Amino acid sequence: MGVQLDKQETQEPEGTTGGCGCMTGMPDARFFKALCEPTRLRILAVLLEAGAPRAVSDIAQGFDVDVSVVSRHLAMLRDQRILTATRQGREIYYSVDHAHLVAALRDFAAAIEVCCPPSG
Repeated sequence: MGVQLDKQETQEPEGTTGGCGCMTGMPDARFFKALCEPTRLRILAVLLEAGAPRAVSDIAQGFDVDVSVVSRHLAMLRDQRILTATRQGREIYYSVDHAHLVAALRDFAAAIEVCCPPSG
């Protein structure tokens, strides 16, 4: 069964005619949705600063929410390949998928530059 997108994510804004088509290769809207929540951004920052995989329980210690809430945030980031997860015994360790994250953001920036080059 496929993932159902919100109506907003599947339709073009009113008054558009489909654009120039130069935004191909840009990340899916769910990628940006994963990054737009403050707790998920903090989790990403924690993992980037750590520079090494961290267990869910270790990550959750820095947050004022239940471990299950942190776990759901981690899963959303993992589903968008922003994070990778590795099971070791009973613990799951998360780390940043640097290559995918950087590539996705670079592709997005390149698509903007091609479609809408800066003036001047």
